[in-house]
Amino acid sequence: MKTNNYSGLLKSKFIEIFFMLLLGICFVGWPGAAVKMMLKAVGIICIIIGTIAFIAFFAAWKGGGTVIGDILTMILGIPFLILGIMIFVKPNTFLDFQGLFFGLLLMVHAVVEMVQSYLYVRLMGGKWWIHMILPIITMILAIIILADPFGAAKSLVVFMGIVLLYSAVSSLVFFIKTLASREKF
Repeated sequence: MKTNNYSGLLKSKFIEIFFMLLLGICFVGWPGAAVKMMLKAVGIICIIIGTIAFIAFFAAWKGGGTVIGDILTMILGIPFLILGIMIFVKPNTFLDFQGLFFGLLLMVHAVVEMVQSYLYVRLMGGKWWIHMILPIITMILAIIILADPFGAAKSLVVFMGIVLLYSAVSSLVFFIKTLASREKF
């Protein structure tokens, strides 16, 4: 694995974690205002995350090849980019279907984390189930959101904030473990 590909993946993951934490704090701190006042910010952040994922993928591809992590980052970036564009094109639709969009986005994120965890265990060894606990919990939370995506808006926004904070922390744990094992490459 090339160092520049690895560094690009780590930078992309760090930015993803930062924005997930930012959104989570906003949703938990200001649930009523978050639905309306933060809509454009959410769209911009989603577009930024999606764009960074595409840039990271194509930079790695142009630099001599891609690795599975670059491809997974791009796959995660696609729903973020689509969601960001949808917010700008039809903001009222997003308000009506925010739980559905968020649940689907979180589900994609959980699947990507499951694959990343599998690849990590395959490279570094260890017990597979330990690395799968956080992505499985993320998947369960996505399913809970999808079970009633049109529920109470404020409660859903607070719950989404908590889930975002949790998901960011689980990504941060993976990020730190990856940094710690960097010397093995």
